Amino acid sequence: MRVDALTKKSKEAQNAQPEIIRFKILGQVNKPGFYEVPRDIGIDLLDAIAIAGGYEKLADDVTLKYTDEGKEKVETFKLRDLKKTPESQIPKLRTNATIIVGESIF
Repeated sequence: MRVDALTKKSKEAQNAQPEIIRFKILGQVNKPGFYEVPRDIGIDLLDAIAIAGGYEKLADDVTLKYTDEGKEKVETFKLRDLKKTPESQIPKLRTNATIIVGESIF
């Protein structure tokens, strides 16, 4: 019986979400790199850009790469549109996400 209880706790721990959200941000931000933030603050895509020192003058497209139920997902947004989006509709960050802030060519 004790083995069953330990196995159950082990499975629960594997399914539990980590306490930390880890993400990587690259491109047209002032401080590209790897970051960790507490999960309970619930950061979104614009928060992540702010944590990385904000975006640079040439910033344009924002690409968000993450894994959802074992499948890699990629979403792309225009920065100018994200800034106008209601906060509740801005994508929340998931752990191990990669954010790439692209450069405008014009």
